[in-house]
Order: sequence, then C-alpha cells, then structure tokens
Amino acid sequence: YIDNPTPCPDFSSRPTDCCPDNGFTIVVVDAVSGEPIPKSRVRLVEQGVLRKTMKTDRSGEVHDEVPISYYLMIADAEGYIPGEIASYINRRENYFEIPLDRGDDFELLAVEYETTKTNTNLDVVEEITIRIDVTSPKEKEVEVIVEPDPIEVQPTPDPVVVTSDILPENLYAKNNVVFLIDVSQSMNQKGKLELLKASMLELASVLRAVDQVAVVTYASNPEVKLASTTGDQLDEIRTIIQGLEAAGMTAGAKGFSKAYEISLANFVEGGNNQIIVCTDGAFRSEDQPKIEKMVKKYARKGITTTVVGIKSSTHVSEQLAYLATEGHGSYIGMEMYDESLRLLVEEIRTRSRRTP
Repeated sequence: YIDNPTPCPDFSSRPTDCCPDNGFTIVVVDAVSGEPIPKSRVRLVEQGVLRKTMKTDRSGEVHDEVPISYYLMIADAEGYIPGEIASYINRRENYFEIPLDRGDDFELLAVEYETTKTNTNLDVVEEITIRIDVTSPKEKEVEVIVEPDPIEVQPTPDPVVVTSDILPENLYAKNNVVFLIDVSQSMNQKGKLELLKASMLELASVLRAVDQVAVVTYASNPEVKLASTTGDQLDEIRTIIQGLEAAGMTAGAKGFSKAYEISLANFVEGGNNQIIVCTDGAFRSEDQPKIEKMVKKYARKGITTTVVGIKSSTHVSEQLAYLATEGHGSYIGMEMYDESLRLLVEEIRTRSRRTP
C-alpha cells in the first residue's frame, strides 16, 4: 500500500504543459561518406515558428535544450542540399542524425526570398516609371502645335493609400482567401503540418487591412476555425494557424462546400476570390466527383481553387494538379521549409495583381 500513489499520466495533455526542457543532440553528416559536416546551420521549427538557429561544431554536432514538443529540424551547409526530419524531442527521443546530399550549385531559397522582399519597392518604382513614360517625342510635338479642344475638368480621384511593400494597394487588388486544410492523421507525418503553418504565417504577416482570410479544416468533418477576418487582425490569425492539429480520416467534400459558402458570402467584386486547399493526399473516391463538380461550378462564379500538395506522391500530385486546373487556380508542391516560406505569398501576389 502506498499513501501517495503516482497519478496515472494524462496522455491527452500536451507534453509542453507538464515537462521541463530537455537536452538533445543533432549531428549533420554527409549522406554518402557519413563524415560529419562542421559549421552546418541547424534550425528548429515548432508550430510553424522558427524557435532556434544553431551551428554545428567541429564534430558536426549541436547540443542544446528545448521544451518537449514536436519539431521540424532543418540542416543545411554550403555545397549541400538541405535536409529535414520531424520528431518529438523528449527524454527518449533526443539524438538525431540529418544526412545531407551534395549539391554544389545549390543556393538557399531563403536568401532568394529575402531578396525578393527587399527589392519589392524597386519593382514598384520600375513599373510606375514604365507606365508614366509612355509619351513619345512626336506626340509631345503634336500637343504643342495643336490646340486642345475645351474639355470638362474631371475631379481628381483620391490617391491610393499604399500600406504594404509586398502587396501595394495600387498594384494588387483586395483578397478574399479561404484556406481549406486537411487535418487528417497523415498530416502529422514528416513535418507536413509544420511546413504549412510556416507558409501560412509568412502570408499572414503581409496581408493588409483590405484583405480577408478564413480557415476551414477537414478530416472526418469540416470545422470553421477562423471566420472571414481582415488581414490586420494578425494576432488572431497567427493563434489559429499555430493551433492547428491533425487527427481523423480524410473526408473532403463537406469541407469544400463550407469553404465555397464562406468565399461566396464575402465575395469581393474586382478582387481575388480564392480557395486554397492544403493536403498531402488524394480525396476519397466517393468524394472526388462531388469535389470536381463544385470546383468547376465556383470557377464559373469567379472563385478560383488553388491546391497545395504537401510532400505528396507523384500520382497524388497529378490528381491534385488536375483539380487546380479545373478550378482555374495553381498547383503548388510544398516539400522543404525554405521554399515553403515564399510559396503562398507568391501565389497571392500572382492572383491579386492588377492588370494594366
């Protein structure tokens, strides 16, 4: 008999609620030779947020402590293609090896993306210059010689207030975006949900007050996680994204129906009305005809459907790409952390760009 028996563990509670930080070791090695790679960069992503950046020592290792949780671990080094693994870090899982393949011409996509962000203002200036500088010398001469007819002076329209470097209002229309996210059990594997969260958080950081975003999840049943919300409500949007969890089976038809319902209710005339479906697998055979019918129907109504395939097989990617084509949208393959950061931002820029 024990006076104070140890209580049974609550497996439904998150590990971070009950446990202290834990030490871990990550070693980065050459995938062919097995030799350690010193001065490699190692990053830990949790809930889509970059939590820690480290450099490997002469033995190709990093040692540190983090709260027990599920992490996406990314390693990269000069001359190598980045490698990723995903796992809980806890008392039992605390040693990890990340092999990297050679890629002498590889350049980190993260650097390219930062360059894109930095140069956005330059792009805007160049476009404005081209649009203004359209009068030829001959036309100017004619204007001097020929006296213009009297015309009624029109009031000058109010100038467009530009609040964003990435999506300047004079170049990019309003967005009405509804995310339809697969949260079935398979999205817990290989850091898929972490990649998606990171990409969604990056997009959330550039949305404007004139933009609207909603989040619908589907597994066994659809659930509205975020009703259509203006882009300036960043804290609320971030909280919803980081709180996404995967469990259950894949049943997509009802999710599509709910997503289109929300998009139609918040339709923006002259804007970008778009459903972004995020999944790692194909839909159930009984759902596929219903989904295809809806995608075509709402494309005719002006709502595009883009599909993000997260670490999907070739066969599944082909099915998802066909669906995106029918929805007048894009198919986006999401595989690695660095490239995932820019994918959704680029998609929104492409879809919302005003035509000259």
